[in-house]
Amino acid sequence: MTKALNALQSGWGLMKMIRVGLGLFIVLSAIQEGWIGGMLFGGFFLTMALFTDGGCCIGGVCTPVTRKPESNKSIQDIDYEEVVIKK
Repeated sequence: MTKALNALQSGWGLMKMIRVGLGLFIVLSAIQEGWIGGMLFGGFFLTMALFTDGGCCIGGVCTPVTRKPESNKSIQDIDYEEVVIKK
């Protein structure tokens, strides 16, 4: 329960406000029209906007970017081979 409350209280940036506003707009317009599918979609959209930060790699889910080790070869040291098509 405390994780849910922390998720609600943290990460309030411009994008989260826009997503919550869009979710509320979808839910309210679906209620006004009486469209159950829109209410479900808007509720899902609103829930995702409220309980996620919307960023990538939250919770350590994705792997870090690894850099390739520096090579001792410079651009001039690269050897090229000519490709010949045999007929």
